[in-house]
Amino acid sequence: MVTYNSLSANDIEVFISNIEGRAIVNMNINTIIGKNTFPINVSGLSKGVYSVRIIDGQSAVVQKLVIE
Repeated sequence: MVTYNSLSANDIEVFISNIEGRAIVNMNINTIIGKNTFPINVSGLSKGVYSVRIIDGQSAVVQKLVIE
């Protein structure tokens, strides 16, 4: 699950990238104002460290994702 706090109701882009920076997952999600929680299917990803980048049009947030 990914949790994102949005200041406005809009569409965001979510990218999961591997260690080399190659995009593995790309999703568009409609958010509401406030806390948004949404699932991301990572069952097809190998063990390792990934980067989750959330872009809302005005800013970007990067989080680390570790799959063990």
